[in-house]
Amino acid sequence: MHVDFMRIVDRHMGVPLCYCFSIIYSIIRFFKIKQENRIDKILFIQLSEMGSAVSLAPSIMYLKKNHPRTEIYYLMFKEILEIVEVMGIVDCKNLFTIRSRSFLLMCTDTLKVVWQLRRKRIDVIIDIELFSRFSALLSYLIGANDVIGFNKFHMEGLYKGNFQTKKVLYNHTRHIAFNFLACVHAIDASRDEVPLLKRNFELKNFYPPPISSDRESKNKMIERIKLINPDFDEDKKIIILNPNASKLLPLRRWPLKNYSELAKNLIRYTSGYVIITGTKEEQKDTKIIYDEVGDKRCIDFAGKTTLKELIDLYNIADVLVSNDSGPPNFAAHTSIKIIVLFGPETPLCYTPLSKNVTVMYADFMCSPCVSAYNHRKSACLDNKCMQAITVENVYKEVIKAIS
Repeated sequence: MHVDFMRIVDRHMGVPLCYCFSIIYSIIRFFKIKQENRIDKILFIQLSEMGSAVSLAPSIMYLKKNHPRTEIYYLMFKEILEIVEVMGIVDCKNLFTIRSRSFLLMCTDTLKVVWQLRRKRIDVIIDIELFSRFSALLSYLIGANDVIGFNKFHMEGLYKGNFQTKKVLYNHTRHIAFNFLACVHAIDASRDEVPLLKRNFELKNFYPPPISSDRESKNKMIERIKLINPDFDEDKKIIILNPNASKLLPLRRWPLKNYSELAKNLIRYTSGYVIITGTKEEQKDTKIIYDEVGDKRCIDFAGKTTLKELIDLYNIADVLVSNDSGPPNFAAHTSIKIIVLFGPETPLCYTPLSKNVTVMYADFMCSPCVSAYNHRKSACLDNKCMQAITVENVYKEVIKAIS
């Protein structure tokens, strides 16, 4: 389904449903006998955005360390299943998906998943979606002794019902990964504390799990590149360009002409290779860059890798240049140097969790214009914040990284 249609459904159907179920929930809770607070089974609901799945990974690792006997379940849209599988932080048999390609598929999968998870008798649900009514409804229908999630409290709008037993304040001045960790810490917090979480964190080595590639995987990737350019020399520097962002937020895109100019400069002034990546749907755009450069050391690799193969590519490359999107977060699982371009979003919340990341951000007064508070929907039609990041400055950062 198109993102805007999903927003409309979430608002116009989600709000009244959340309101009705909240009334039912309040009545049932009044007569319900208090149950023992067990935490044997915990379900994470994180439906969309692969980058958020990467940011959630350290929190799941923390949970497994501090509650080793807890069985962890994960519910998501099928489109992000691959990154969760590749990270390997949750047992594959405990992964549940909903297809979002069409409204009918989403409805049928929702009914199926709710039935399956109700039978699991989940003890705690952690809904980390930022003010999504759909995820809130799922948490109510699946049922658990405790439901933890972000609450709007006294903010206008973004209503998602009153199903939560532990309400966490979303802190837009802290990284999204720390907000997720606050939800995990809320498991052991009192229901009477409002808002949660009333404590601070000391975070060391708060990174997603490293994903290495064995020599065989690296060699296979090199051979695939050589099928496109037989003269490819793996000892030279490899710079990867990811020119696109997801359909969720096209405003995050740096202009294609800038990527073309950057690729030309890298080919002209270095001896390395430029590899352009993207999905099959983005091949039209990557071909524009490839045709503009017109050199065999520029390789169009869009639509030619699985997610695991993309990580293998990061493990043999030196630098990734990308808009704020999923790929720089995937790259955080490796040691590649990451240069990420921010505009309508803030790096304060969404910088990839890597030791080797460089952020480029114009920091306009109107930025961030998309956030959890407006359903990532901006009024902007001209992303000057991205256009303000110059090719010259990005080129300098790349040279610094490969030096």
